[in-house]
Amino acid sequence: MSDRVQVTSHSVERLTVRLGIDYAQAVERFEQLVPAAPLERFRTPGSWQEVESLLEATPFGFMRYGTIDSSALLAPSGITRRSVEYLVGNHALAETMFRRQPGIILYAPLRVTFHADDDGQAIFAIDRPSDLFGSFEDAELARTGRLIDAKIARILGGLGVPAPSSLVHRDAAA
Repeated sequence: MSDRVQVTSHSVERLTVRLGIDYAQAVERFEQLVPAAPLERFRTPGSWQEVESLLEATPFGFMRYGTIDSSALLAPSGITRRSVEYLVGNHALAETMFRRQPGIILYAPLRVTFHADDDGQAIFAIDRPSDLFGSFEDAELARTGRLIDAKIARILGGLGVPAPSSLVHRDAAA
């Protein structure tokens, strides 16, 4: 292999959480907990501190940067199961990691999905952030990944489900 290419293998724990509530209700609640990012305000802020303040004012310090209605994309195939994908995160946290390792932008913002099961109940899925950011083998990035795990745990709590134990770390303050 060329010295121009670095290959990194890493394991990722995917969390798939049955929320026990209707799909539409789950999506509506998630969008309340993780508001849409006011991208126009972020492009022309008065200061970086203003950006950080906007992020801190959200319920869990996370915003939605993009939404993909995967149901609509798949509808022509005959699939009727409801599904949506979101790009979510906190770009102030991403900035601190980007300074250390620009490659983290591959995972920031994070990708989360909701889909309905056969009974119309919501299922939430995400790859564990600490695995994604920990793959860069940098202790500070790994610590920030655990902090983001804690934020995801709090969001799940806001959706009415206990966080999986793999999202709870002693060294991460949410």
